[in-house]
Amino acid sequence: MTHGPPVGHGDLCKSGVRAGCVDLLATVQKRVKPKYHVFGHVHSGYGATTDGHTIFVNCSICDTHYKPVNSPEGTTQGDPLAMAMYAIATVPLIEKLQSTNTKQVWYANDATAGGTLLNLKAWWTTLSSSGPSYGYFVNPGKTWLIVKPQHERDAKELFSGTGIELFISNKVKMWTSTILNLSLIAKTQPHAAYCAFVHGDFGLSSFAPYLTHLHIFSPLKMRSGSISFLPSQDVTASVILKGTFSLFQARLGGLALPNPTASASFEYSSSVNITAPLVSCILSQCMDLPHSTFVDQKQAKATIHSLRQQLHSSEIVRLKAILPPAHVRSMDLYSEKGASSWLSVLPISDHGFALHKGAFHDAMCLRYLATTKPTKPLCLRQFFQHRSCTHLPDRWFSICAPNYLRDFTANLLTELPSAYRIHEHQKQRSYDQRVREIEHGSFTPLVFTTSGGMGKCASVTYKRLASVLSTKQEQNYDATIA
Repeated sequence: MTHGPPVGHGDLCKSGVRAGCVDLLATVQKRVKPKYHVFGHVHSGYGATTDGHTIFVNCSICDTHYKPVNSPEGTTQGDPLAMAMYAIATVPLIEKLQSTNTKQVWYANDATAGGTLLNLKAWWTTLSSSGPSYGYFVNPGKTWLIVKPQHERDAKELFSGTGIELFISNKVKMWTSTILNLSLIAKTQPHAAYCAFVHGDFGLSSFAPYLTHLHIFSPLKMRSGSISFLPSQDVTASVILKGTFSLFQARLGGLALPNPTASASFEYSSSVNITAPLVSCILSQCMDLPHSTFVDQKQAKATIHSLRQQLHSSEIVRLKAILPPAHVRSMDLYSEKGASSWLSVLPISDHGFALHKGAFHDAMCLRYLATTKPTKPLCLRQFFQHRSCTHLPDRWFSICAPNYLRDFTANLLTELPSAYRIHEHQKQRSYDQRVREIEHGSFTPLVFTTSGGMGKCASVTYKRLASVLSTKQEQNYDATIA
């Protein structure tokens, strides 16, 4: 440990001049050869570098105006062992905090404690006063207090002035405000609002498993009902979206819309089963986790995953039994691999994934067979003379789309694989012989659906093409096939 830096490591001033010492660098690299060299002095050189053997750490907290702008706990860039060493250094602090009669869980510099409100207040006071002596500095802005609803009032009084916020009430308020904003965005940009609602970072699906009191989600449920991604003209589609089908993942034909009031009970019980092996370790405050803990957790996760798949499968079977054949066929189409990729990706305009309001509206209508407003019949009087259109009934002509022929043909094909197979055989009969005998090539029929699915031959071709491209371009196969 020295006051100033060696040349070339954490010594770059704002003027661009290196203020490090050449002799100090020679001493460190040739004579001392330490694992770590810690210094300061050059405030603009904050950070860590290495020469392959020694890690040089400029731990200056203040800037050139002596204002604390850098983390007082140091930096971890370039040093994979920094967090592990920091965790070892916090052990004396953890042992000192055991006198507060709380159950602690630490992960490097992330601390958690559980117990009564009085014990938690004593734990926080001790951590705030004694932490800086061990290099630990608390941050109330990143600290949350989780209490039961009946103790919320006492918690506010006890922790007033500390800067700590109550987790449940404030989180629900934030989620409600976010959903209100999304409901306004959905009117003009439904695709962006949908992706923000499903993939957003407001933590709705992450924290719901740990909350058992469902009544706190009542305002959230009211707000989430105001978001609409489908037109309301079609009653059947509205019933599907308002039911449990909207909770399914996009690859299963659903929308993956989170609903905490419907899933919190199952997710909470799943969380209890998964974390059960850790409960005894937390209560006993053991420093070393036995290997059986990880084995039991892995088995519990596999059981929950299997149970969730069974629930989804049974719910899909139930829905298929009560839905019209057209909606069942739509579910099968959009359950194919890749058929729902447009719905699960982020709407990035540069990659062509962003859909404007009309395109997203049409895509959702096709996905759930929702009908738009009927087109107003067109009067031919404005185009023809009265005599030329007298043979038409009432001189009106309705604009009709060939939906009837399309639906009639689709109804004849009861299963999707049979539709692929029929079209592949038809193309082979039409082109295979000519390609082989005249052009001396090979023919592979590529059959696709309007929903994004593909037949067996097309799937094999795309997988082979992705494998060749990934090898040639030295990319991952998953990224290439996507």
